[in-house]
Amino acid sequence: DAAGSSRPSLSPAFAVGFGARIVALLRRAALVHRRSLPVALLRVVMAGFFASLIGLLYLHTGRHLSQTDVQDVTGCLFMLCTSSLFSSIFPILQMLIAELPLVHREHRAGAYDPATHLLSKMLADAPLEFLPPLLLTTVVFGLVGFRDDEGAGGWRHLGGFAACVEAGTFAGSSM
Repeated sequence: DAAGSSRPSLSPAFAVGFGARIVALLRRAALVHRRSLPVALLRVVMAGFFASLIGLLYLHTGRHLSQTDVQDVTGCLFMLCTSSLFSSIFPILQMLIAELPLVHREHRAGAYDPATHLLSKMLADAPLEFLPPLLLTTVVFGLVGFRDDEGAGGWRHLGGFAACVEAGTFAGSSM
């Protein structure tokens, strides 16, 4: 690089460190989330509605081992994954489109880089992205009958089942 080069550097020097930038962006994201609390509540209500719909559609199909029931369970798992994935992808896509001018402006001003902005947004959204799929998974798990026996012991596989659905949801939303 020549001393008189007018080409901008690829990595701008920030006045504050990485941690301070993340904290500032997390505070801003928390303020945005407080302002949009009705939207978060609506997402939970919609997850409950779709969980009831899927659960009632496939009511008690997970308790038998016939070929038809295996196909029904496969269809239920597809509906569950599709519903939880799409419910988490669309808000993130809308956010990226709405905040793209802000990210560009802040990056040009040297305030934040896009990676820091994305990381802080993902950290701030994680708790809100966790609750609707968990509600969806729990309701469907109980209604469809994925439990291996009756009573409280039948719920012992819910944790692993919910973890798989949550992992798929978070993987899809981070794409």
